[in-house]
Amino acid sequence: MKTHRAQFGQLTTVAALACALLCAACGGGGGGTPAPNIPPLTITGAAYLADGVMGQPYSQTLTATGGTPPYVWSLSATSAPLPPGLALSSEGIISGAPSTTGDFDFGIQVRDSAARTAKRDYRITVRYPLQITTSSLPPGNVALPYSGWLFITGGTSPYTWSLVSGSLPGGLTLTPAGGIQGTPTEPGTFSFTVQVTDGSRPPQTANRTVGLLIGTNVGILTSTLPLGVVGRPYHATVQAAGGTPPYSWSLPRGTFPQGLTLNASTGEISGTPTEAPVSPYYLFHVTDSSTPPTSAEAVFQLPINPPLQFRTSRLPDGVLGRTYRGEVWVQGGIPPFTLRLVAGNLPPGMTIDPSSPQWGQFAITGPASSLGTVSFTLEAADSDSPPYSITTDFSIRINEPFVVTTTGLPDGMTSVPYAATLQATGGIPPYDWELWTSTPLPAGLTLNSSTGGITGTPTQAFYGPLTFWARDSSEPPQQQTPVFWLRIIGRLEITSSRLPAGRPNAPYRITLGLFGGTAPYAWSITSGTLPNGLSLNSGTGEITGTPTVEGTSNFTVHVTDTGPPVQTATRDLSLTIKNNLGRNDSIATATPISNGKFHASLSPYSDPVDGPAVPDSDYYQLSAMPGSVVTIETVADRLSPPSPMDSVVEIVDSAGNRLSTCRPGGDTYGYFSQPCLNDDFDWYNTLDSKLYFRAPDTLGTPVTFYVHVLDWSGSARPDFIYDLSIFGAN
Repeated sequence: MKTHRAQFGQLTTVAALACALLCAACGGGGGGTPAPNIPPLTITGAAYLADGVMGQPYSQTLTATGGTPPYVWSLSATSAPLPPGLALSSEGIISGAPSTTGDFDFGIQVRDSAARTAKRDYRITVRYPLQITTSSLPPGNVALPYSGWLFITGGTSPYTWSLVSGSLPGGLTLTPAGGIQGTPTEPGTFSFTVQVTDGSRPPQTANRTVGLLIGTNVGILTSTLPLGVVGRPYHATVQAAGGTPPYSWSLPRGTFPQGLTLNASTGEISGTPTEAPVSPYYLFHVTDSSTPPTSAEAVFQLPINPPLQFRTSRLPDGVLGRTYRGEVWVQGGIPPFTLRLVAGNLPPGMTIDPSSPQWGQFAITGPASSLGTVSFTLEAADSDSPPYSITTDFSIRINEPFVVTTTGLPDGMTSVPYAATLQATGGIPPYDWELWTSTPLPAGLTLNSSTGGITGTPTQAFYGPLTFWARDSSEPPQQQTPVFWLRIIGRLEITSSRLPAGRPNAPYRITLGLFGGTAPYAWSITSGTLPNGLSLNSGTGEITGTPTVEGTSNFTVHVTDTGPPVQTATRDLSLTIKNNLGRNDSIATATPISNGKFHASLSPYSDPVDGPAVPDSDYYQLSAMPGSVVTIETVADRLSPPSPMDSVVEIVDSAGNRLSTCRPGGDTYGYFSQPCLNDDFDWYNTLDSKLYFRAPDTLGTPVTFYVHVLDWSGSARPDFIYDLSIFGAN
């Protein structure tokens, strides 16, 4: 190992020698020449290196110019690896045998003796080895068309095929796609070698010797027979080749239509068919004259169409001012078909369009610009030689547009006879009317399909849209689906029949129940008086205030709607004010109520308002007719301000058993088959509760039931206030 001093001495000697050479080059006077100009270091050659073949030796030398040789080659610091199985030497040679196929991208760096570097990205594609997998071809037969294919694996397209030794049977050729095709002219066993070259860089090649047997058996050349027509002469010949003529033909399966025969010696099919076959498929059998004889079979069609005819008997009506389209269909005969006008004229502006002549479809289109019926004659012809043609008469009728002229339906009232008539103009009378909606007419009303009359005596209130289907007698009918809103106003009725008692000096609030009529309403007391401290709101029917003394007050409530027609209703009611209200926290102490909206609290007035929360729930006694639907709803969370009560509603019988003829609020179409319990009215995303209850016929007439209201936690507090709304009860 050299010491630092020795190294320094060597460097000094080199420096002195370099200076002496430089001085000699410069000559006298202290001048000098510049250092030589060294070209930049550059990696040369294509970025896509030669393809590799999996499992086969690979060698590729990288090249560079410029800089100061010698060069040192390596992968770039951030490069992906070379394909598995390959390695790069410092001399720039990539070699090895790749073990995996695919496209591999990597970076190469070269460094010269002066520490200059150059970099470049490369790609090597490694492919599967090219191989011909076909070792033998399917046998063929002299005089019969032949098609066989050579199959390969590996390599990359495009592929080029060639014959490198031997010869193909006479009449056959090797196609560019690797097919052996043609009609053999000589029998025997043939062996030949084929070569395929792919599109790799450099190309791969593969050779394979294959065998092919060409026999001399008889075979059927015919694959299809011409189309025939019932009632027209037919002639076709089934042809065979190979074997030893003459041939003998037979029909082992299938029977020709009457009028056609098969010549056993010539294979000729001739005659005039009198019917179309049930199944057009036949098995043909041919036998040659070899010893022993050879034979062949084939199944193909002998289609016989019915005679040429018009499938269309009449054309549809048109509507004035609208684009017309009518279709004429032709069938039978020999397609494709033609259709032309031979007598009369089409309606002005209309033409014949051959929509699908192969299938016999023709359209008559154009504007329907004038009323009336236009008659004409059309001729259809097929493609037989000579063509066969038929004619028939048609007409097109252009009608006025069909228009429903009714713009709305009048209001009706329950228990009052109703009559309205849907009307239309244009088109072709008579008209037909139907209700085209899942919503039926209100109970008691019917629709006359011929007259459009809606008549009857409605028995229930209704308000909603009805969709009708109106059609005239055109062919095809013109139709409209008008939508009309119908309102059947219910008989005005005060539905509150009994009021809960109140307590002196305690706030009292209820809203009287009302059904039918037309808002707004006007309320009044026509006889008697309310308890002292209470008043009736003339606009809302709400009784509010703070009663001052005990006692029972009898009074008559009167309400008037705005109509039309203006309706009135009255109801005799009584209201008791007493100190000892007690707690309605059991069925035995339930508060009797009817329809209306009642303001209540889960902490009754007899509880200490500043005492601890006492478990409490409220019971209300109601009645309804069997089959009627009663709506029960609490409003606490939706009060303004909201009540902290999380209300729960339950419906029970006199023994406290929960009933099961309910559906929850928001479900307006379900069955009344669910337990009568509701915690949250999800339809409104609220903690309030709502139930629809159908009164069963198993609890007497009328049905007595109990509404149980409680808080979800089971607690009771003075601020647990709520409104209870009842609709549909007695």
